[in-house]
Amino acid sequence: MKTLFLVIGLLFSLNVLAQCSNAPYGQYPVDAYTPLMDDSWEIITSFAFSGEYTVINVIENEHYQFLTFRFANGSNRYLTITDEFDTPIVWGPSSNAYADTIGWTATFTGTIKFFTHTNAGCGTNTQQCVRAVRGIAPPLVLPVEIVSYTATNFNTYNSIEWVTASETNCDYFEVEQSADGEIWQKIGFIDGSGTTSDMTEYEVVHRNFDPVINYYRLTQYDYDGNSEIFSVLSVNNIKDIKHVKTLNQLGQEISENTKGLVFEIYDDGTIVKKYK
Repeated sequence: MKTLFLVIGLLFSLNVLAQCSNAPYGQYPVDAYTPLMDDSWEIITSFAFSGEYTVINVIENEHYQFLTFRFANGSNRYLTITDEFDTPIVWGPSSNAYADTIGWTATFTGTIKFFTHTNAGCGTNTQQCVRAVRGIAPPLVLPVEIVSYTATNFNTYNSIEWVTASETNCDYFEVEQSADGEIWQKIGFIDGSGTTSDMTEYEVVHRNFDPVINYYRLTQYDYDGNSEIFSVLSVNNIKDIKHVKTLNQLGQEISENTKGLVFEIYDDGTIVKKYK
């Protein structure tokens, strides 16, 4: 029992020593450092001492990696990350091998301290060291994941339908209509589902439309005011008339398969401005 107690006590002592926050050389640089969060390594300083720390600004839920090593030969150093009150968060040996890093996902927004020492015994000296940080950009979260989006004629009305597989911070949807693809008017408004991973179906009905090619576009708005416009759909509501010819903007007859802005002429005198 006595031997076991001594071993446990020794391990406990080593664990305490491994969390190094002694800094006889103080803070360097004097200003707090803010990572760019662009997935690249950023050298905070190449003139760090062992027994010194750097203050870093962090944001909750974002991931950071840290490394430190001797500038002259890349030899190992020891790092400790603490909160602003010197409470240890993560710690361990580090080298100039960028795969050999200490990582942490921030549990708060604020500042941390990045300490450098010569070893787990919290050794100090004035040999120049590198302190570097890498901010890992969070994965892109789509505000709305649309799995189906259609515009269909049902005789007396056009139905604009869409289905979302998930929504994040979604306030509302707006549907607009245009007869030429340039001038738009709002025809429908539907509240979004906020944040959900459930499949959700939506529909806006357009009645009393003109007998032309009707264009529709869907816009989604977040609670923070950001918006996303989805692709333009069209429904052919032209009456059963015969297409005579197709003209360009100069009035010249062109192939009906020509892409871009065209004017379709029908046998009843109807002219349809269309963008293919």
